[in-house]
Amino acid sequence: MTSFQWQDKVLHFIAYTAYGLSLAIGVHVHHAFSIKKKILIIGLIGCVYALSDEFHQSFVPGRTSELGDLIADWLGVLLSVFVYVLYSRRFISRKA
Repeated sequence: MTSFQWQDKVLHFIAYTAYGLSLAIGVHVHHAFSIKKKILIIGLIGCVYALSDEFHQSFVPGRTSELGDLIADWLGVLLSVFVYVLYSRRFISRKA
């Protein structure tokens, strides 16, 4: 497999985008929450998990904890929040 300079950051970004979208699907079913609250929950859980994951990696032999990885994780979560906002504006507001 070939690699490139920022491959690990791109992989972190993709993984946390998928994780954030999974959170969005899970939070979406709670109809008692407003859209703003859902967005906040997705962002907070995703970012706190990324922080705890990088902290955990600092204790694992052969792994490192890097600020760049954390930033890539957070950007992935933020992209998933953005996608959820677009989805909610386009599809949820039409049903209301």
